[in-house]
Amino acid sequence: MNPKVKREIRVARLHRERIADYRSLHDHIPRQIVKHLIEAGYTKVQLYLHEDCLIMLTEYDQTQMIPDRTIDEQAEKEWHHKTGLCFETFWQQSEHIFDLQPSY
Repeated sequence: MNPKVKREIRVARLHRERIADYRSLHDHIPRQIVKHLIEAGYTKVQLYLHEDCLIMLTEYDQTQMIPDRTIDEQAEKEWHHKTGLCFETFWQQSEHIFDLQPSY
């Protein structure tokens, strides 16, 4: 992996009764939110769901960040409010404990 790219894995828990809402929100992510992520330097954002456990893998490259980007604060506030209602516990950083590096 490129040394300039930072990978993070985070976990959270969703309210079971809000899982469908969370999925639906991600079927229709506002363009502005996607634009904010890309302009912030994120090159990958993946979400995985197992029962009520949400796993997020991100890759961030600071060299891809647009320094003087404009952020739509209202769009961010609305998105975080809507998705935030779905969380039982919010994002927590996962500890990296193993990495398979085969040497053939």
